[in-house]
Amino acid sequence: MNYMSRSLGRGGSTFLVLMIGVTVLSILGMSLGFLVRERHVQVVKRGEVLKATCLAEAGIHQALFRMRDILSQPLCTPRKPAPDKIQKVNAELLDLLDAERARDWARSFTIHDKKLVAGGEISVIMELLQVTRIKMSTYIDRVEVIPRSLEQYRERKKTVGLDGVEEDTFGMTPLGGWVGKLRITSTGTYRRSRCVLEEIKDIKILDITPPASDHTLFIEGEKTEEIKLGRFVLSNLNLPLQVRDLLFDLGNKVNEVLRLDMSEDRSSTVANIDKIVKMMTTEADDGDMEGALKLIHQLAKHASDESIKDTVDNIILSLDPRDWGRVRTNGVLYVYMPFFAADDIINYFADSSYFGHQRPEVGYLFCENRLHDPYLSVYTHYEGYIYKHYQRLNPLILGASKKPQPVPPQRYTINTRPDYVRRYPERKPMKGLQRLKKDGIRHAHRAVKQNTVMLGTRDKPILLGGLWHFKENLTIGGYYTGRGLLMCDKKIKITDDLMRLDDNDSLALCALKQRIELAPEKQYFRIQAGIYSKEGLRGGRNQDLKLYGNLGVNKLERDKMPKYFSCRFDPNLKNHMADNIVGVWGRMPVLRRYRGAQAQVTLHSTSEAKEFSQ
Repeated sequence: MNYMSRSLGRGGSTFLVLMIGVTVLSILGMSLGFLVRERHVQVVKRGEVLKATCLAEAGIHQALFRMRDILSQPLCTPRKPAPDKIQKVNAELLDLLDAERARDWARSFTIHDKKLVAGGEISVIMELLQVTRIKMSTYIDRVEVIPRSLEQYRERKKTVGLDGVEEDTFGMTPLGGWVGKLRITSTGTYRRSRCVLEEIKDIKILDITPPASDHTLFIEGEKTEEIKLGRFVLSNLNLPLQVRDLLFDLGNKVNEVLRLDMSEDRSSTVANIDKIVKMMTTEADDGDMEGALKLIHQLAKHASDESIKDTVDNIILSLDPRDWGRVRTNGVLYVYMPFFAADDIINYFADSSYFGHQRPEVGYLFCENRLHDPYLSVYTHYEGYIYKHYQRLNPLILGASKKPQPVPPQRYTINTRPDYVRRYPERKPMKGLQRLKKDGIRHAHRAVKQNTVMLGTRDKPILLGGLWHFKENLTIGGYYTGRGLLMCDKKIKITDDLMRLDDNDSLALCALKQRIELAPEKQYFRIQAGIYSKEGLRGGRNQDLKLYGNLGVNKLERDKMPKYFSCRFDPNLKNHMADNIVGVWGRMPVLRRYRGAQAQVTLHSTSEAKEFSQ
């Protein structure tokens, strides 16, 4: 009895324990299942939040891409119109270039799920804030053909009215030249999750036209300079593509007058003209340019009708004068002419109406100096006291003397204006230089404080973007892409050829306080850039430099330059229809804030946000 009672008691206790265990395990199982389900929901939710955040980030990048695309477009299409072409103004770009219109600038766009992951959407609002004018602006040149709607942006030209009072014939609204804030609010939505990302960046819209952009050569100092031994050759004209049409027009007029029929071998004629156009519109040497221009002279030479000669002159003069570089000195410049200046002699015999006052001349041995294109000396403008040294050829022909007779220095060409600087003292400073020294340094897109080396290749070119200021030495060479103006307080050293990847790329180098020098270990240099150097361009006695751009200096000091130097003017250095205006924003935001599913605030000081990247 007692035994049975004890057995039943132990069995009941075991059962009870078993039931309690089962109950606990059930509860734990249910809890675990609940936790797993809850965890799964959280993971899914977190994944949705992450995707919404990524979409918001993508919206920021898309906004910057669209802003960059707008700023890279031309203001007018076509950029250089024919007389019968109606130009279309890019209103989207104009809204950014005009500071007054930029103050009210705001845009929005939405990217739907069909262009993204299923269930995702991006909504972006872009706004400009605190737009403030600065002096890094520009105007449309008064000689450019523009739509009437852009007249207010023309360069000012003062005229005297009938009452004797000066008045402006054009407006004075500048383009570019402002700083402000770009606020982008991007909302990323994925299913039930939403993230709002707000980012504010500094933005600057600046004109980066280099100094002396109208000149092939500009000597700002007032010293007496001499160009003697070696080669110093300037080419002030870069013929545009329209020369093809001009040559055909000339051929047609020759046919009319001489009753010539060029159609018999038209294919050959077309091929030759194509070849000539290619020579004249690429960076060919002067021999190719000379050959192309000889064709024009030959056509005129075989014509007896005066209309043909007039046509030749009109063709040359009809080329856009803005594409011709000028030559300037504020001091005195003496040029020693080469022993045989072929173009001067040919001009003398070819066209007595222009060159009848001149006599064939012979220069000096061991020099090849010329400040103009072959056959085009009268079409280049020379500003200041520029003289040429040469000797008379006549005594040699007549046998009156055994050696040439030196002639006192003569005005370089009939187009030389010695009194230019005296008549226009306000134009004595190099255009745009003082603006760079003051406002350019203050508002530069990027400020670099240490010595810098920038070397590029075709595969990895130097990436340019806007106005950069280097406080220490700059070493540069190789290929580059983009549009940039690099200012340096100290020395700029060029170690290799400087070549652009694309025709739209441009570079200007400005040594504001010191010099630009070529690395001594390299003999031949090709540089595609505008150059300003306060202490001049320095190179070795046997170095050869072909520059495609322009040269501005405070002092030339020819004997310290590369012995062999030639420069072909690049008209793209000028500001054509505001295409030298660049917009660049800060690399680091001044404010970055998340709202919605993620709450995070990251603030950056102004000092941390001074570097800009396009």
